[in-house]
Amino acid sequence: MPITLGAQFASFAEAIAPRRWRTFKCEERLRIVNIGGTAVGTGLGVPRRYIFLVIEKLRELTGLGLTRAENSMDQTANADAFVETAGMLNAYAANLIKIANDMRLLHFSREISLPPVQAGSSFMPGKVNPVICEAVIAAGLRIKALNTIITDAAAFGTFQLCEFLPLLAAALLESLECGKAAATMLTKHIPGITAHPDVCFDHACRSTTIITAFSAAYRLRTRSKAYSGIQSQSRII
Repeated sequence: MPITLGAQFASFAEAIAPRRWRTFKCEERLRIVNIGGTAVGTGLGVPRRYIFLVIEKLRELTGLGLTRAENSMDQTANADAFVETAGMLNAYAANLIKIANDMRLLHFSREISLPPVQAGSSFMPGKVNPVICEAVIAAGLRIKALNTIITDAAAFGTFQLCEFLPLLAAALLESLECGKAAATMLTKHIPGITAHPDVCFDHACRSTTIITAFSAAYRLRTRSKAYSGIQSQSRII
């Protein structure tokens, strides 16, 4: 189906912008801490005053809106809040990969030109490789792989012990860094893209699928005439 470059890039924007509210929801759950629950979350041996006081002190020191867990055993044993966050990053990575790969294809078809970042090769010196898009795809694949580590690290906890939490934390922090780096690269790269209207027009004219637009217009016109005929007959009757 014929579409404009504006519509294509608008779909790229819609793949990212409206999803931010999901991230904010994940952030709310990450603010819950189990401090005061001691070894397994029961709070055994800890004065009640300390449990409430330590959260207040942590808020003052960090500036974050931390809150005490209603069920410390749950927060001690289950790391699903981190898995949920990793899932959002995984969805974000899938969108980044899709966008970067589509931009590569548009570049190869000459409908757009990506900014030249580095020399092509000694054999093809004029070639412009889509290296930024490829780097973004690589970062997205890394995030997807880290998502598996985070999920498994949370799943293989034992009773009230989440013994793979250090691995989970390292993978989640790396995933965040990869996502941030990929977004920064792509954001700086996009303003330098050049559109080629003549190539787009040539592709549209050469494509047999353009008949679909005329077919739809013909059907609409035919229906309009038929409706007008019915209306005329109704008035005559």
